Amino acid sequence: MSDAGLTYLVAGEATKDSVAITFEFAVPAKTHFGPCEAEEGAPGFVVVEGTDTVVAATIHGDHLFFNGFPSGAEITERRADWIRLADEATGGDGHVDTDDLAGIAGTDLEVLFPTGAPANEGDAQYFLAGSPVPVNTALDFVVGQLSTQGHFQGEGECPWELLD
Repeated sequence: MSDAGLTYLVAGEATKDSVAITFEFAVPAKTHFGPCEAEEGAPGFVVVEGTDTVVAATIHGDHLFFNGFPSGAEITERRADWIRLADEATGGDGHVDTDDLAGIAGTDLEVLFPTGAPANEGDAQYFLAGSPVPVNTALDFVVGQLSTQGHFQGEGECPWELLD
């Protein structure tokens, strides 16, 4: 992964109504997180001389399924149907990978991540503004979401900056 410049390898299976789609995303999303604050708003942490201090840097994998990009107070829905739609857009072989995502753009991208007003109650609606990268392909959506998932002390926030 390091030789290929990758920061994440995300693999899994999404299942709905007995239909399973496997996925494997090898993603370059080099991101700097910080300065981080605990959920209570206290920045950083203190290590007193001669003692140990335990802190938790966490990666929230559910960001990959957010219908928008977090910015402060999160009001998001978690949706995985875009993986099934990506499979359909790339031939329907039951597997979605990084190359598949990189090839989904334009109107196919709007099918995966509809941004207009939902036609029916319960339909997916995505909010792509606020992504750290322009979302021109489905892979851009994944890179953007992975770049926002760093947290501190549980739900504490870590500002992010995507690196070259």
